[in-house]
Amino acid sequence: MDSNPKDPAKVAVVVQPGYVLLDVAVPQQVFGRQPDWVTACWPGGAPYELTLVSAVPAENPLVPREVEPLDRLDTADTVIVAGVQDPTGSPDAELVQGLRDAYDRGSRMVSICTGAFALAAAGILDGRSATTHWRWAGLLRERHPSVTVREAELYVEDSGVFTSAGVLAGTDLCLHLLRLDHGQAAANRMARFLVSPPHREGGQAQFIEHIPPVGQSQHRRFLMMLKLGRSLGGSTS
Repeated sequence: MDSNPKDPAKVAVVVQPGYVLLDVAVPQQVFGRQPDWVTACWPGGAPYELTLVSAVPAENPLVPREVEPLDRLDTADTVIVAGVQDPTGSPDAELVQGLRDAYDRGSRMVSICTGAFALAAAGILDGRSATTHWRWAGLLRERHPSVTVREAELYVEDSGVFTSAGVLAGTDLCLHLLRLDHGQAAANRMARFLVSPPHREGGQAQFIEHIPPVGQSQHRRFLMMLKLGRSLGGSTS
């Protein structure tokens, strides 16, 4: 890895009224300020500069007070659109145009959860595969038939555009982006800070409907293998 100091990559997290708090907090944790022991693996210092942006003024109680104007998208290297609690309404027209302009300038476009609706409204997902929270996948498919919705997956990358499923899947996608930018060691260190698995494949299912119960026979077999392993001084795995 190059040890020469570099200007940090600019990450803009888009916040809309009714935003999902965790969808904003996760990118802040991964790409925002971190403890020194986390950033120590980057010789050039913290590799990202994060800003919250919104089409809604900071004085509006529906968005965080630290949001900055939408024109901060003009210089963003990566744009992450956080989800909203209820995506049935239409995204702000100014936001949609801002996202389209950022995409046309070559920014890396990312959505978490229902943030995919804003990317789709900007035409960025046309002809691409994408995912969103399973609860709203049908609506995304209905509204944007040119998007191939893969609701069974945690996150999807298609031609440089990234989308994730709901809430905690945003952590998986952000760690994936960090791994792409700075390697597995950096992602592992961040995952340790987050107390999170360092990597989950995007193709994993969003949820399991029923967890198979462990029967008594399985439990007895486990105890027997554990006892045998201890008696042999070895491992049961």
